[in-house]
Amino acid sequence: MQNYAMGEGKWVFIDWRSIWPGYGTDQGGRSLPHGFLMPYGIEFRAHKPRVEEAPVLVADQPWEFQIAGGTLLADQGRFRWWYHAVLNPNDVALAYAESQDGVRWTKPALGLKAHAGSTVTNLVALDSWGGREQGHEVFIDPGAPPAERYKMVSSNEHVDPFALFGAVSPDGLTWTQFPKDQPIIKNRCDTVNVGSYDQDQGKYVLYTRQRDNQLGRRGINRSESEDFRHFPPSEPVFESSPLDPPDWDFYTSGYMRWPGAVNAHLMRYSVYQRTLDIVNIHLAVSRDGKTWHRPMAREPWIGGGTSNSASYKCHYACTGILPTAPGEWSSYFSAYAEGHNHHGKRTPGKLLRAVSREDGFMSLSAKDRGEFFTLDFKLEADSIRLNARTGYSGHVRCAILAADGGTPDSTVMTPDHPVPVYRGFTLEDCAAVRGDHIDVPLAWKGDLRRLRGRQVQLHFELFNADLYAVKFSPA
Repeated sequence: MQNYAMGEGKWVFIDWRSIWPGYGTDQGGRSLPHGFLMPYGIEFRAHKPRVEEAPVLVADQPWEFQIAGGTLLADQGRFRWWYHAVLNPNDVALAYAESQDGVRWTKPALGLKAHAGSTVTNLVALDSWGGREQGHEVFIDPGAPPAERYKMVSSNEHVDPFALFGAVSPDGLTWTQFPKDQPIIKNRCDTVNVGSYDQDQGKYVLYTRQRDNQLGRRGINRSESEDFRHFPPSEPVFESSPLDPPDWDFYTSGYMRWPGAVNAHLMRYSVYQRTLDIVNIHLAVSRDGKTWHRPMAREPWIGGGTSNSASYKCHYACTGILPTAPGEWSSYFSAYAEGHNHHGKRTPGKLLRAVSREDGFMSLSAKDRGEFFTLDFKLEADSIRLNARTGYSGHVRCAILAADGGTPDSTVMTPDHPVPVYRGFTLEDCAAVRGDHIDVPLAWKGDLRRLRGRQVQLHFELFNADLYAVKFSPA
């Protein structure tokens, strides 16, 4: 198992990877109150968003038979949305909207693509090959030449249902499609497929929607490449488990890196339940983008009677999360009152906003008193900050342990466990964090800068608290 230790950037709590498992007793045979460095009284919690009833985008233009999904990005001081405009039951175009706050969206007249003889539309300049082009998903390639800064992946079931196609753009509005006989990947990709550039790996990554050739059930595959124009065949990374109902399909992935976090990936994937003909959005998380788990098991994150979006039968997540206010993240999804198989018979559909706390998808939480110890890491930060919320009489405190042993004049032994703790950095030396904070520094009697370069462990004590993230500010 790979060691994912915190210590750099922002660490979010999606699994136990950074937490020391401890021992039931001290290795010397002594019986200790809660075991030796063992986590106690804590659990992971997944948090559902607040779904707003008022739609943020509706089909209100003459060319919009229906609207759906798409990609949202914070770019150049504004929010940008590339969404799908269904022109008629057999033709899909890419449309564009923008916003300053993520709530009020405008559809600018781009003058790029005509409808019914007029170019006063918000349709982007994307050449059509005919047939039903679907699932246009956009991402920014930060290291690309200016002419290819924006990239797109899409599918066209009439040209080739076993291929995925690419396009590039200097501005996200005028696009150059790759030749249709040169797909970027040969796979049964269906819709919707997500592309991205992973700066940690220096590679392009695709998450494609697949269909199992034997069972006919859909799942999510992954492929990576250093060349956006050529990808190897994708491999399954997220499929129904043997315990999932047999009529479940995993549809659109809604994949993205967890914003600003180290070693954290997120999916808001859609589950199609064939028998009920409904689609709900579920949550999945990963450290490496390859091995995924579902913190809510089979419970929907959005839909399924779990929110005020329950009046809709189908929910499909859009790609992207926007920072719409201090401490607030917004994600978006398509909602339809009709079932999945009512193609051509649906009402135009609505695009809704789901509001979460910043980093608020999951937390490490204690209802009463809890504690845990991290894996050891080299401390390179001048400040350690928390995203945390405490309830009545709750608090969060942190001690810094000398994983390298320290020295007798720099460490003390605490009565609770025989582990050296740096002087000035015991639990009692830490000012308790209370209340609701997105970004609050931990403060000790000691000066954190004198521990820079030392191998340390953190000992967290929680009481009636949710801990969402730990942030390490560089020296």
